[in-house]
Amino acid sequence: MPTAPRSLVRKLVLTFLLPSLVILALGAVFAYFRTATALRESVFERLDAVATVKATALDVWVEHLVHDVVLLSELPELAELTSDLSGEVPEARRLAADERLSRLVNLTLERTPSFTEFFFLAPIGGEVLVSTDSRHEGQFRIYDRYYVEGRKAPFVQNVYPSPVTLQPTLTISAPVRTESGEILGVLAAHLSLEYLDQNILGRTGLGRSGGVTLVDRYKVVVTGERYGNEATVAGTTSVAIEEVIQGHAGVGLYRDSSGAEVIGAYRWLEDRELGLIVEIHQREAFSLARRLALSILAVGSLVLTLLVAGVNLAARRIARPILAITDAAARVREGNLSTRASASTDDEIGALAETFNGMIEQLAADAKAREEAEAIREALIAELEAKNAELERFAYTASHDLKSPLLTIKGFLGYLKRDFESGRAERARTDMERIEGAVEKMERLLNELLELSRIGRVVNEPEEVCLRALSREIAESIAEREAGRVEITVDEALPVVFGDCVRLREVLENLVENAVKFMGAQSSPLVEIGVRRDGEETVLYVRDNGAGIAPEYQEKVFGLFDRLDPSVEGTGVGLAIVRRIVEVHGGRIWVESEGENRGSMFCFTLPEG
Repeated sequence: MPTAPRSLVRKLVLTFLLPSLVILALGAVFAYFRTATALRESVFERLDAVATVKATALDVWVEHLVHDVVLLSELPELAELTSDLSGEVPEARRLAADERLSRLVNLTLERTPSFTEFFFLAPIGGEVLVSTDSRHEGQFRIYDRYYVEGRKAPFVQNVYPSPVTLQPTLTISAPVRTESGEILGVLAAHLSLEYLDQNILGRTGLGRSGGVTLVDRYKVVVTGERYGNEATVAGTTSVAIEEVIQGHAGVGLYRDSSGAEVIGAYRWLEDRELGLIVEIHQREAFSLARRLALSILAVGSLVLTLLVAGVNLAARRIARPILAITDAAARVREGNLSTRASASTDDEIGALAETFNGMIEQLAADAKAREEAEAIREALIAELEAKNAELERFAYTASHDLKSPLLTIKGFLGYLKRDFESGRAERARTDMERIEGAVEKMERLLNELLELSRIGRVVNEPEEVCLRALSREIAESIAEREAGRVEITVDEALPVVFGDCVRLREVLENLVENAVKFMGAQSSPLVEIGVRRDGEETVLYVRDNGAGIAPEYQEKVFGLFDRLDPSVEGTGVGLAIVRRIVEVHGGRIWVESEGENRGSMFCFTLPEG
């Protein structure tokens, strides 16, 4: 099949499509990188600003709490109470001072939720004299850094794992002195690090994937809930962690300790002895650039699709007449003669299309005529073959069965001649009776053959036939003729069918009479005219309890002149007539029997009315 027109359309479309795709891809890539660069600088500035805010908030929070502890340590009342605790005073006065000091620190703890515990340490030995957690009273803190440094001046021990609570702890301490400067003890307070998690480590302003990390100089992650991190303990680290513990500050693109690609800002907080790292996943940070690039691709693809459609339409309009004729020719080659070339131009191609269509119409007419002639020929051949086969069977059976009475007539005519010559009148009369019986038998055979030949040609007007009423008439007539020797029952469910009433009466009469004739030695003859359902099919039947039919003869009984029992009167044409009538009505007939002396059931189907 020629492909030049299709190649022309393809070439026109591809000539436009390929450069457009390259331009679109380059534009999307350029937009992505330009946007990503701008976003990276913007994210750097934002993360640096967040780090500054977080660091300032942490310093302000700690300094504010240092101020609270120092202010409390300088209260005259506190100095008075601590002097009573550590000086040589009566026991009652010491106990009273202990009780008042306990109330004071507990009241301060209730009013300052940022602290988890206030306690007062002896100036020598570091014994916990009073604490808001009474379990710690009597313990010693002589080597704790906040005690050692707190005896000299206000001191902040930055986040460390408490050996007592095993929780991350930040402790503020301050000396309690007399007016003369003599040290009376150390006031210390543990801070609640919930503020650290909620405000410093919160991801506010950092999107869904952002986060803030505090790490000490040993690369241990610090939070308010725990001190330490499985990743860092296992040795996993990142560029930011390595840089920040060396005191460096900066921003960059790198992989965090979990291996995720992030963009981050980091700095060392000297006063807090912690590194502050603010990070956000690169995927989220650059999502705007990706969305922009995807939007450019989507809009560009849509525009490109529309343009390609336009170019394709224009190219097809140019090549449409040739394509129409080419496609039509291909379909004609495949045998589709109903196709037409739809070229509507007024030029030479249009004229070619009209000529081509005329040629197809002529081919279609010729093909249709050939098909009709072939169908008629096949039907006539099939009908002729069937008629020939039927005629051959008919001629064979007729010649065979008619030969018997003819032989009888011929034989007894010889006897009759000899009897007349010998003057034996009585024997001659007997011979004449035999000849007369053979003639009558031949007449019956000829009449039934004539009847069989008429079935399908001489047809009465079809009508609705109530088989129940028809079967009752036939049953009453045959029962009366048999003088009650046989019982005939009729099923009340017999349907109404559509057909030739006269012929259908012949079917039922033949089947019932046949059942009565072949009762054999049955002492209680019974014939039933009934109906049953086989799936979607309604089956009518005539059943008897007579001699039965062996399986090898169940098809043979419908043959012309076939008689299973020659001793029973009949010509052997009845069941052949029955089958022909049923088949002419569009049905089928068969016999069911379990064998000799087991009864028979002749089943047939008819179109229901």
